[in-house]
Amino acid sequence: MNRCKPGDMAIVVYAPGSPILLGHIVEVIRGVHDEYFTMDGALRIGHAWEVRYPDGRQILQSRGRPPLHMHMLAPARMFNDRCLRPLPPLSEDDYDQAEAGKPEQVAA
Repeated sequence: MNRCKPGDMAIVVYAPGSPILLGHIVEVIRGVHDEYFTMDGALRIGHAWEVRYPDGRQILQSRGRPPLHMHMLAPARMFNDRCLRPLPPLSEDDYDQAEAGKPEQVAA
């Protein structure tokens, strides 16, 4: 069963080819396929998603097999479902605070 669905915001929890992406927040665009090749050329079964940064920045992508793989920036990239953890949607109060750009004040 897939954890993500199109339109979800998700956090990258596993990125063996690009560990610098761990903890990044991405938007799930669409499902890609159920079979894919890993960086070491092994065939894996599992749903993959095309993702992008919500603000439109370029995202780091890896191509090729080690030791000859290269990194480049692209508008979107793929992640296996197990690499992403969907985030719960913001409540109306959370959204208002995010729009204001400051956290709610807590009484002392």
